Amino acid sequence: MSSPGASLLEQIGFRDRTSAARRLESTVETLPPAVRTRIEVLMAGVADPDSTLYYLDALRARHPDAFLRLTHSNTCLQYLAALFSSSRFLSDEVLQHPGWIDEFVDTGLMHRALSAAEYTVLLTASLGSLEATPAPLALALFRRKHLTRILLRDVLGYALLAEVTAEISALADAILEVAVRGI
Repeated sequence: MSSPGASLLEQIGFRDRTSAARRLESTVETLPPAVRTRIEVLMAGVADPDSTLYYLDALRARHPDAFLRLTHSNTCLQYLAALFSSSRFLSDEVLQHPGWIDEFVDTGLMHRALSAAEYTVLLTASLGSLEATPAPLALALFRRKHLTRILLRDVLGYALLAEVTAEISALADAILEVAVRGI
C-alpha cells in the first residue's frame, strides 16, 4: 500500500493490525487507488472495522462483480461499511443478496420512512399474485431486506429513533396484513 494508506491504516482500531493489513491488501488489490483510499477512510470511522473488513472480503470472494460495482459507488460503499459494522445477521443477508444495496440507492427510499400502506404495496408487488398463501421464505426475505434498509437509515442518521420504531411497526403490520389476506 502507499504510505498515505499505511498511515491511515495505523489509525484504524483493528484487533490484529498485521492480519488486517494483509486482508485489506488482498481485498482492495484490484481496485483503483481512489476506491482503496475511500475504503480506508470509511473503515477508520466505523464502529467495528474488523467486521467491516471481513464482510468486504467475503463480498469480494462470493460476488466479485457486485463487489466491484458496489465499491465504485461512494453511496453503496458507505452503506456497506455502515451495515457490515453494525449487524452480522443483516450483513450475512446482504452477502446472499448484494443487489439490495443497489436497490436502496436506485429507489431513493433511504431518505424517508415508509408507511404500512407503502410496505403493503411493495410486498404485494414483490410476491406477484395474492391468490395463494404467501410463502414464508418470501415474507422473511422481504422483512430482512427492509430491516436492512431501516438499520441503514438509523445508523447513517437518516432517521430518528421514533421514525425507526414506527417504520419497524409499519413493516410488521404490512407483512401481517398481506399474510392474513393470503390465508
